[in-house]
Amino acid sequence: MANAAVAPLAAGKLCVYSPVDTHLIIDVNGYYSPASSNKVVAIDQVPVVDTERSIGVNGRRAAASVFGVKVRGGNAVLPDSASTAVLNVTAVNAASGGFVTLYPCDTARPTVSTVNVPAGATRQNLAVVPISAAGEICVYTHAEMDIRLDLVGYFAADGLAPVTPTQPTRVIDTRDTLRPQMNFNMGGAPVPGGNPRSVVLRGERGIPANAHSLSLNVTVVPGSSTGTLTVYACGSNVGVVSMTYTAGRNSATAMLIRLPASGDVCVRSTSAVHVIIDVNAFWA
Repeated sequence: MANAAVAPLAAGKLCVYSPVDTHLIIDVNGYYSPASSNKVVAIDQVPVVDTERSIGVNGRRAAASVFGVKVRGGNAVLPDSASTAVLNVTAVNAASGGFVTLYPCDTARPTVSTVNVPAGATRQNLAVVPISAAGEICVYTHAEMDIRLDLVGYFAADGLAPVTPTQPTRVIDTRDTLRPQMNFNMGGAPVPGGNPRSVVLRGERGIPANAHSLSLNVTVVPGSSTGTLTVYACGSNVGVVSMTYTAGRNSATAMLIRLPASGDVCVRSTSAVHVIIDVNAFWA
């Protein structure tokens, strides 16, 4: 299982806790510095690759294959000032256990994974990927699978603000039966399928009133149905999927979310699920 995280450092150190014995792999793909000239711009999700729908790349990807995706320049989504892309990466229906690696096309492929996926499963993760001089990122598929890539933001010198990492703070847990502000005022019931729920986060729960985007970790606790969940800026017309979940199996993924003028975030699921949202950084 893989996930992405933004974590503050204390005296240069990062602590990791697990309630059970486990092997652990940690890959560093970037860092935030007060002196950094790159600042984030979160955008509504834009699909740039969907091999099932022949968006960007046609057809299912073979094992041990690489393809490039133009994300900057020409008719690409990102502006010329973008130095780094932020994407939601989904490995779909893998033929065998494997992984996906994203990296700038003008460098050698690193020996790390962005998404790990079991045979027959669908998994997703957030990726922060430097863009090559030609405006491309490369995608390596270890196993045969379909791929979805959705752009959710970018870093640029003319971005909006530097990051403020926080201690992970829980802002939604629909399993909570006592606090309406934690459970979408639903008394501990799951989020119903097809019925979006919203929560105002700007200016609430330690998030400043001028925050324009958030780094989230979103966990789904599903019931007996497999489905999809989308988290998005309320009022936007987002038709893409943020994450896919499997019946009876908890799933988690990191997300970069733009906050609209109203400051609220919407959650839409295709079936009834419990949803947990943790904030671990904001940009303001």
